Amino acid sequence: MKPNLRRIDGTRIIQLSYELPHRIHTTNVYPIAAPNGSTIVLYGYEHGLRILWRGGRPLKKALKKKEEKPKANGIGNDVVMIIDSDDEQPPSRPAQPYQDEPQFEDEEDEYDSTEPYQTIVQTLDLLLCTEVLHMAVPQLPPDLDPTTGSVPSILSQKVVIAAACSDCSIRLITLPLCPPSPASKARSELRNNVSLGNAGNGMWGEKMVVIPSNSGHQSIPCSVSITFSPQDTGDAVMDDSEVEGEPEARARSTLRAPSRGRSRSRSQQAGNGEWDLLVASHSSELSGVLLIYRLPISVDRHGSSTLSAEHIVPWRTKHLHSPAASISFSSSLYPSKRHMRLLVAETRGAVRVYEPLATPSASDGEWQVSLYPGFENSLIGVPKRKSVIDSRWVLGGKAIIVLLTDGEWGIWDPENAGPKAKDQLGQSRSSSKSSTTDFAIGGWMGLATASTLPKSSSGKTDSKSRLAPMTPHTRKVRQEALFSGSTSLSSTLAVQGGITIIPAGGHLSNRRADDETILLWYGGNIITIPSLITHWQDKVTGSGNLFGTGAMGQVKEISNVNLGGELRNGVTIIPRHLGKRDTATAAADPLPDIIVTGETRLLIIAAPLPEPKQTNTFAQAEQPAAADQRLLARGELDVGGMERILAGMANGIANPIGWRRSRHSTKGTAAKRRAGFSTTR
Repeated sequence: MKPNLRRIDGTRIIQLSYELPHRIHTTNVYPIAAPNGSTIVLYGYEHGLRILWRGGRPLKKALKKKEEKPKANGIGNDVVMIIDSDDEQPPSRPAQPYQDEPQFEDEEDEYDSTEPYQTIVQTLDLLLCTEVLHMAVPQLPPDLDPTTGSVPSILSQKVVIAAACSDCSIRLITLPLCPPSPASKARSELRNNVSLGNAGNGMWGEKMVVIPSNSGHQSIPCSVSITFSPQDTGDAVMDDSEVEGEPEARARSTLRAPSRGRSRSRSQQAGNGEWDLLVASHSSELSGVLLIYRLPISVDRHGSSTLSAEHIVPWRTKHLHSPAASISFSSSLYPSKRHMRLLVAETRGAVRVYEPLATPSASDGEWQVSLYPGFENSLIGVPKRKSVIDSRWVLGGKAIIVLLTDGEWGIWDPENAGPKAKDQLGQSRSSSKSSTTDFAIGGWMGLATASTLPKSSSGKTDSKSRLAPMTPHTRKVRQEALFSGSTSLSSTLAVQGGITIIPAGGHLSNRRADDETILLWYGGNIITIPSLITHWQDKVTGSGNLFGTGAMGQVKEISNVNLGGELRNGVTIIPRHLGKRDTATAAADPLPDIIVTGETRLLIIAAPLPEPKQTNTFAQAEQPAAADQRLLARGELDVGGMERILAGMANGIANPIGWRRSRHSTKGTAAKRRAGFSTTR
């Protein structure tokens, strides 16, 4: 896949546009890199899923086998044919499944100034014969070690995807992390029968479990989220004070923790190897239905992990007050008590936290807490809470960020886990903004202006009342407000938006383990916060400014994104892995790369790859020349060394050290005379 390259004016950022032959609905980036260092990009389109492996070491090209020429009759060795009876023939063995063994180059592609970006090294289409509208991947740190026991071993082998489709089903797909080799894609059986490559046939090492509509939603799912939890979680979860080393965390928490039951050591929990995949989905049927499935992960005798497709029924069913705008499992990992919590953002102004397993004996879970945004600025004075576009966990599942329909965003901190201001003695002061309505920090983006801000949110209020002149326009506005309901900004404009959270890069110095990079998009506006902790600390201490270009905590706006007139279907962040090029790019530009999803194109906004350091070829040539001169001075230079010296003299490369020694050392002069060189100048 070759993109169209465009450099954004006034910046060093480049825009890569990939034109696609189909309509895209959703895009996601897998948090774990492939074994060759590639970033795995997934997008759902009108016929299924496509997987892109971006960057990393490229695949070796398949060698073409020479076709054997048919032998003519009467040519060749004589063959004796022995005819046996049919009863004596051995039973035919079943055909062995194809084992793909991709091979990679030793290094990544060399730097090309005309293409200063990471290329797509491989693509794969998984046809589902239905549209993929929404997609979910696990929330994992990019540098996660699957052997620690906090996640199942399947994540070290497979990509795990949940796709919500237009036929009201949810498809759970596991796929090898490694990209398929060119030889695998060029198999003759695939050329003869293209349908063999459909998802679920196993031609690419993938397996698929389908949750049909008769076992789930009766309408199209609006969102999906997945996470992992050990079996018998009620006996295994631990307090975050034990996991994170915060003894005061439990005392100050307003979210009640599930009971621990019988405590077991973490090594025992990780060693049992029995895990479940939790799948949460919601639809707008009735007033809103939330379903949670729990599918066991089985491991065969060869160590391969698969999802069990037996007895697929909802584990939890909850009816909502209004359809949900988004759902997401906690970003914390087992054995944290938060790893199963589900964040449900309802469209009509409430964000609630659901604990599927509040106690070991709980059969229906429990709603832990409800958070409410502020009220709209209505012209007729009827109070109405703002609607929610999206909501996500931050600070490792201890705080919640929300984006509202009028462009306001904010963070609730019910556990008071964010950075705190310090007093004159240098001690941290406890924040007072741990309520269920007030934001700890927040801001505005997009169409929000000072005239649309409510008094509770705007920084300045006008104490003097002002009378607007009565004009035909104001009469019309008042008439619409009285007889047509509210005319607030959020009710008249249906603006799309979303939030993406990834762990902050390792290149950030002195970062907390729960520090994260935030991306918010609202209509045509995109902003990023490279370090949430730094931004929060700047807000608390009163330092920093709005749109700057220095500190990691400053809000940075990404502009001049050109989709060619297409609608924007989503924006997401590409996590940086520990690869050589990613580390160099992060050092040069801390802003993350992002993917903007259009209708028929993907845009990647990225910093160009840094140019490799220019090496001094003259200095490199001097090093072997100096060694040859030393051997020559000792009279130990062989014929090959003499040829190198002569070639160096012909190319104008000489070793200054060697010539200085030849001028001041009689031993070097004698050696040169023996070698046939003239010492006169």
